[in-house]
Amino acid sequence: MIWRLLFCVLISSFALYRYVNMGNELTSLRLRLPELAEELLVQQEKNATWSYEVEYAESPVRLLHLSRSPEFSHLKYPYIDEIIEIE
Repeated sequence: MIWRLLFCVLISSFALYRYVNMGNELTSLRLRLPELAEELLVQQEKNATWSYEVEYAESPVRLLHLSRSPEFSHLKYPYIDEIIEIE
């Protein structure tokens, strides 16, 4: 009889330990959530900045301005017969 009682107490304490441990893990994840949300916001802002920079770099107005600059004055448009298509 005493062994059964001891066994029940042991199993119950193990189950209670697992339940408390799971609660602690959940709490630690909840504590990390604001930090991760802030990091996500920073990454989204960086992505927006990079997309603006890419849009600026690929802007037709800027490309036309660059084509008129002395560094790129030697470049020209190719003739139709100089274009090679690869399939």
